[in-house]
Amino acid sequence: MTESNFNADTGLTNLPASMPIVPDSPTPADGLYQRLFALNQMPIVIVSLNDGWVIESNKSFSQQFDLEPSRDQRVKFGERFNCEEERSGFETAIAELSHRISESFTLSCRLRTSNSGTVDVLINADRLDEERAVLMIQDVTERLERENRATELANFDALTSLPNRRLFSTELERQVNEAAQQNNRLGVMFLDLDGFKEINDTLGHEAGDELLVQVANRLRQTLRKGDYIARLGGDEFAVINSNSSRFNTAETAQRLIDSIAKPISVGGFPVNCSVSIGISSFPDDGNQGTQLLKHADIAMYEAKRNRKGFSVFGPEEGERIRSRVEIRKELERAIHCKSDELTVYFQPRINLEDNSIRTVEALARWNHPTRGSISPEVFFSIAEETALIHQLGQLLLERVCKQIKQWESKGFQLCVAINLSAKELERSDIIKQMEAALEEHRVCGRQLEVEIPETASMKDITRSVRFMSRLKTLGVNVAIDDFGTGYSSLTYLKQLPADSIKIDQSFLMPLIDEVDFNSPDADIVRAIVTLANSFHMTTIAEGVETQLQYEFLKSLGCDFAQGFYFNAPMPASELENLIMMRRIAGNRPQV
Repeated sequence: MTESNFNADTGLTNLPASMPIVPDSPTPADGLYQRLFALNQMPIVIVSLNDGWVIESNKSFSQQFDLEPSRDQRVKFGERFNCEEERSGFETAIAELSHRISESFTLSCRLRTSNSGTVDVLINADRLDEERAVLMIQDVTERLERENRATELANFDALTSLPNRRLFSTELERQVNEAAQQNNRLGVMFLDLDGFKEINDTLGHEAGDELLVQVANRLRQTLRKGDYIARLGGDEFAVINSNSSRFNTAETAQRLIDSIAKPISVGGFPVNCSVSIGISSFPDDGNQGTQLLKHADIAMYEAKRNRKGFSVFGPEEGERIRSRVEIRKELERAIHCKSDELTVYFQPRINLEDNSIRTVEALARWNHPTRGSISPEVFFSIAEETALIHQLGQLLLERVCKQIKQWESKGFQLCVAINLSAKELERSDIIKQMEAALEEHRVCGRQLEVEIPETASMKDITRSVRFMSRLKTLGVNVAIDDFGTGYSSLTYLKQLPADSIKIDQSFLMPLIDEVDFNSPDADIVRAIVTLANSFHMTTIAEGVETQLQYEFLKSLGCDFAQGFYFNAPMPASELENLIMMRRIAGNRPQV
């Protein structure tokens, strides 16, 4: 270990291995330079270009950065850095000085101080000679704080601490440009509190300010992590809903409306508040931020005028989206309370060899108390645009398992096929969810079949193989649904551990009135059956509506079929009666 000595006259910490700051013979000027170096209020340090060790430092540096005169241990300047990235940047710059790539550098960084704190500094470094560099360290903490404060005052609202109109406009243009480059969508919301002037006049401006702060907090808490909110001024706010469709933005708007509708305590008194929201969308309603905000503002006035809560720019589209948001809320209610409105119907799958029914497909139905029967295409598409698809899928899975067990107790041995959407397949816990449902209701895996869309199975072939293999370990059968619509690679298809291929009904529709055995559609159906046989998979035709289709499929050797020619989807009780009647009739199809 090398000892260090402190010279009280010069104020320098000198290490024996160090070199004097002036290498030539001493002169009176040299002594003056030494004193200027030692007594300078700015921290100055001389470091080795070879290894970064501190050679000399003045008293200001020693005191501020924990290099005390009494210490006898050499230190590396890099040890004073607060983060590894800045230390690496410093070492790279020092290496460039050593190799004469540069003669000086300036580095903005943060250093640790003697009291375990940190300061923002600006390091100006110059190469002295072949072995040394001098570093002049300027504390810029206060300057940065002033600059940050000035930036904050210029870009942020003083009352709510939200970005202001100026910063929002800049961010909106940035996100619009990014969305255009990535071919994404985004939504813009313009929010205005209803009756704020009356609240201000009645309770006073201080209460009005308190209300705005609480409204801002509620909006922040309700929004997604990636959403951007600002206060434009007065009681006006704006939100950027990034990577979002019109429907998703409208759904977010409804959540904001519901959040603000809850009473807010102002000065100890509950205040009822509401908000009107206008929505515009990129690229439908404009390709510039100013256009989108203007159109959202126009839509907001439409919402306020008609007391609609929110309104979408463009009245026709707005009404459609409003209806979907309302249905979404009612669907969420029905799922959470496990309402009997949501039921499961079952469509028999006919074995074309002996006309028996051993498998049925589970199909969700929603009988709304006031809207009546809502099309599955409508509520499933809404569920898939939100997280509701996972909750809906869980509810249907539980009801299917419960029904399987009830049938088993009545002597009906049936396998039930359920559909998984692409969204549901994205869940990492979907296998555990199925395993738990089977275990809870004491249902064997072989009594369940999972239908996976062809497009979803081909999206990530490695993940699909892993997912299907895990289903197989539970004893669950796997079918590739909508086959022929996803442009599958045969190389990928043969890797999938699936049991069945479902021929998409679009290939059977042209054959509904007559079967042209030489038509492209007939050739496709024939090819799929042949392909499935070669992969040792069974084939299932869906959407069979006529006897011609039925006879054509049977002639090809298709294994199973389902459709209105045989039976429409029906409640569990009707299915039980149907199976009993078929048993009595010797499995003759009731058509």
